[in-house]
Amino acid sequence: MTVAESQRLFFALWPAPAVAELITERMAACLPRCRRIPPANLHITLAFIGDVEATKAVCVQQAADRISSREFTLNLSQTGFWRRPGVVWIAPETTPAALIQLHGDLSRALKDCGCQPETRPYHPHLTLCRKARHGPTTGMIEPITMLINEFVLVQSRLSAAGAEYKILRRWPPAR
Repeated sequence: MTVAESQRLFFALWPAPAVAELITERMAACLPRCRRIPPANLHITLAFIGDVEATKAVCVQQAADRISSREFTLNLSQTGFWRRPGVVWIAPETTPAALIQLHGDLSRALKDCGCQPETRPYHPHLTLCRKARHGPTTGMIEPITMLINEFVLVQSRLSAAGAEYKILRRWPPAR
């Protein structure tokens, strides 16, 4: 299989367009000079898979089919900055148990496909901008509520203009 036939994949929570716009508008005044992420690209990564060939992509989707998630809300109110990668982010002040469960279930299911889980503690966040030299001008904002009623499998293509994302499949909560 050639590199062109492989796919760079990850699982994510994708905000509704209105929520992504609200996040962008609310954060605009407090962001430093940086490369801002377009509202359509805002997401919370659940599990990064990386470059995979077609058979592993099928396994990844079958693993996600076994996940039973439920609807929940995230209240995004905490902002922060990771100096080393120059990333400004927004996150929930408290991570809901349903998100911890979804992340854990997905990580365990992906092991069957040969995917190695992240060793760092899970810190759910939306990256707002990259290549920042300092953090936002505020650490907390008025909460922005994000309804989580599905998780998605995303293909990422990297280019000089930035990442291009394509949602390949959606998993709604169990009924």
